[in-house]
Amino acid sequence: MATSTTRLSLIKPAFADTVDISDINSNMDDIDAAIGASVVTSGTRPASPYTGQVIYQTDTSSSFVYDGSAWQSLGGAGGGGLADTFLLMGA
Repeated sequence: MATSTTRLSLIKPAFADTVDISDINSNMDDIDAAIGASVVTSGTRPASPYTGQVIYQTDTSSSFVYDGSAWQSLGGAGGGGLADTFLLMGA
C-alpha cells in the first residue's frame, strides 16, 4: 500500500505495488512547484507550512522561513527581500 512523504505528500509506492506513471508525473510536478520561495501576500501564506519552507510576500517585500512553529523574517536591517533569502540559502 502506498504511503506519502511528510512535506510534499509525494506518493511512495510499496515494493509490491505496480508503479503508475501518472503518480511519478504528479510527484515531479509537486517537486517542481515546491522549489524556491513561494510568492504570496501576507493574506495568502500557506495554511500548512513545513519546517524550512521559504516564502516571499509581495505586499511587504519581505521574505520568511517557517521554523516549525512560526514564520521568521529573513534578512537584517532594511532587508528581508528575496535577494537576502537567496544569499542566506547559499544560492
